Amino acid sequence: MRLSYSYGGGETWTRAETAQRSGRWTATVNHSGAKGKQVTLRAELADANGKSVVQTVTRAYDVR
Repeated sequence: MRLSYSYGGGETWTRAETAQRSGRWTATVNHSGAKGKQVTLRAELADANGKSVVQTVTRAYDVR
């Protein structure tokens, strides 16, 4: 599992810190200095059989 985020609509990406606990994934997005910006998220997942999916959510939320 990989989660990346962008404050520029997907022009550049920053990889979020991820962790798996008890079969659930969490991600930490650093919003330092991002007040008033919109966040775009990109999740990349792969299974043990090599199947994968990438999903991008444009303007997922605003940083306040």
